[in-house]
Amino acid sequence: MARRANGDGTYIHILPIKCHNCKEFSGCPIKGDTEKRCRKRDVGEHWVYQYYVRDINGKTMRKALQAKTRRQLEKRVELLRMGTSSTDTDAVTVGQWCDMWVEKILPNTVKKSTLAFYKNLIKYSSSIRKKRLSRLSVLDLQGLYSDLLAHGGKDGKSLSPTTVRSFRATLITCFDQAVEHGYLTVNVAKKSKPPMKTEKEVSYLTQEQIQKLLDVVDSAAFVSPYDATIDDPARQYNIRQVSMVIRLALATGMRRGEIFGLTWDRVDFDKRTVRIDRNLQGGRLETPKTSYSVRTISVDADTVERLRAWQEYQKQFADEMGDLYCNPAGLLFSNSWGNPVNMSSFRSRVFVPVVAAAGLPDTVTMHSLRHTHATQLLAAGVDAKTVSARLGHSSVAF
Repeated sequence: MARRANGDGTYIHILPIKCHNCKEFSGCPIKGDTEKRCRKRDVGEHWVYQYYVRDINGKTMRKALQAKTRRQLEKRVELLRMGTSSTDTDAVTVGQWCDMWVEKILPNTVKKSTLAFYKNLIKYSSSIRKKRLSRLSVLDLQGLYSDLLAHGGKDGKSLSPTTVRSFRATLITCFDQAVEHGYLTVNVAKKSKPPMKTEKEVSYLTQEQIQKLLDVVDSAAFVSPYDATIDDPARQYNIRQVSMVIRLALATGMRRGEIFGLTWDRVDFDKRTVRIDRNLQGGRLETPKTSYSVRTISVDADTVERLRAWQEYQKQFADEMGDLYCNPAGLLFSNSWGNPVNMSSFRSRVFVPVVAAAGLPDTVTMHSLRHTHATQLLAAGVDAKTVSARLGHSSVAF
């Protein structure tokens, strides 16, 4: 047995051992008989190289290479040293790497909303989590995409091509990090083919549809926000707020999170502008993901006057509610307690009933109002670059 330098591993020379019963190196009649404790070895003389590595969690593991001669073994050891570090990269599974990526690499490098987005998508990798990362193939991924399209959604329902494409994009980002850290040599997700896009018409409203929508919110001809009685002040506050939210969305093309994250100190009534530098995400005011989203946009005179009236009404409502209403952030739009609006609840309990009451297609969403604003600007002859900047896009291509 010969040793290498400290930390380099150990070369061990293995010699055949005679069977204690038959005194033979081979052909033992009681091979495998545990009761008689046969110690015969089928393998002949060979060399073993033992070394230690750490798994992805830092736990030390013993590994071994073997060959018939020491010279052959030394060549294998040389290749091992060239291709790996002190971490056993070959043993890391897809699930271990994905967990490492979202729990240790991504935090504090991306926004919380982005991290939550990645976590939500990476869960679709469940069927390949136990597979070794280094042995993952393009065929494995293509099969996974097909399974997700067929029954990857809730209750075994099909998953949309858009979601599967987003999942593939997440894998590409995840595996790029694996390549960078030495766990992969090639990003197989990049070599995989995404599902074909489905043709989906970008929804926007005609002038007639806009008027129907505004008539419904102005007359409160839809299911009451949060199911209170008609004379309840909180209900009246919520109804009037719906009208202002929709009008502001149509007038500015702001994103949903930007609208509900807007504060009064960002509104300049004299200059008729709105400063957009925060958005509501997960109930908190966050800075935008990109610098392009930070912008100051002009607002038409009619919308400005409606905002003035809404501000006065909000102050009156706060005085009427007393200590029950507290809006320390100075939000333009809040719930009846002064807290940030729950955007998911607003969509399902307010906007969807409004769309239904207006007789509009169920494909109309809050984002449709943003598309409508952009369409109106382009139809009025505003150039695409100006429209792109107003909407906070990073590229005119959007």
